Amino acid sequence: MTGAVYDAAFYADQGDESLASARVVFPLILAALNPARIVDIGCGVGTWLAAAAECGIADTLGVDGNYVDRAALRIPPNRFLPADLAEPGLPRRIAEHHPAGFDLALCLEVAEHLPHARASGFIAELCALADVVVFSAALPFQYGTDHINEQWPEFWAILFRANGFRCFDPWRDRIWSHPRVAWWYAQNLLVFAREGSPAAATLPHAADAAPLARVHPLCWLSGTLNLWRPYRAAARDEEPADYRAVRNAWAQGATTPPALAALARATANPDAPDRFPLTRTIVADPEAMLAAAETASAQAVAERDRLAGEIHTLRADIANLEADLAALTADRDRQTGEIFALGAKISAANATNQLLEAANSTLRQQVAKQETHLAELSDRAQCAAAAGAERDAIRKELAAAHHLLACMRESTSWRLTRPLRRLRGFRSP
Repeated sequence: MTGAVYDAAFYADQGDESLASARVVFPLILAALNPARIVDIGCGVGTWLAAAAECGIADTLGVDGNYVDRAALRIPPNRFLPADLAEPGLPRRIAEHHPAGFDLALCLEVAEHLPHARASGFIAELCALADVVVFSAALPFQYGTDHINEQWPEFWAILFRANGFRCFDPWRDRIWSHPRVAWWYAQNLLVFAREGSPAAATLPHAADAAPLARVHPLCWLSGTLNLWRPYRAAARDEEPADYRAVRNAWAQGATTPPALAALARATANPDAPDRFPLTRTIVADPEAMLAAAETASAQAVAERDRLAGEIHTLRADIANLEADLAALTADRDRQTGEIFALGAKISAANATNQLLEAANSTLRQQVAKQETHLAELSDRAQCAAAAGAERDAIRKELAAAHHLLACMRESTSWRLTRPLRRLRGFRSP
């Protein structure tokens, strides 16, 4: 056992109820057994031993884990012995501390906190401590802090029987409805006495084969009203079968508990979430789950509405972007048209340039011809220099040709149009 879950709050919650119950039950124990030395295995803060001290029993010892807060003890600290109840060797450890032994051992609502593999050895060690053991342990589905091995009382009674102890049920009827006795004690409290011991002879008739399992109404109500087990469906077949098996084994005088279906399935599927003891110990709060689901649903609706708003905004943004895209497309088409128009103008300009270039080429050819003609005239003038009249005529023609050539060279219009006019039938003088 570890102390992780057995903190101050745990003992504070159960301390007062435990002490009130002990104060009712201890007079019955004294009247029937008159013990002088008592050991309490799993004593917690020592409430039952505190009640024993109130009844005049001073020789007591409480045994529990080292995690128990010494400041919270209700017994003297020297009456407390720390020990790990999950580990074997309790009788030797206790004998070293208290060699005189005990008349009575208490073990109340403890065994369900120990691993199932520890059950048989733990009961054997209780039987080694005293001839009488006042014992109670949680029933299956009783529920409680760190309950890892809840079993029917017949299961524990079979283990006591294996150690030579008989079962007695002297007080449950008397404390069943007592207002100061916690229902788990009223429901589970049994006495086991060694066969042939004075206590076995003193106690009322043994319950050697009688049904031992009882469910207190407050236990039933607590489980029904407060607990919901998510993995209960997995246990619907095995739990009734296991109860019948244990009950029949007890009634038939068995000294070994029968094989349990819940344990077999847990062994075969050790990692399954719906296995023993989780089928019994895992609980949920349906109202809290429903409230959480409603909260989650409301959050989902709010998230849906938020997303719907974002979608609406995105759609508006998309519409705006589509409008912008249409405008950009129209602008692109306009610019493309302008580019095509500019291309046409450039093509036309290129054609004009080509035409002008052709005209200039023609003009250059005409100028070359005129220059050739002038050279011929110069030659002719030189040839006719002797003849006065011809010379003057030639000089006049030569002057006119020079004048025309000068005009052509000086006039842009003349230079550009002359080739065209010559193409239309222009004849040089």
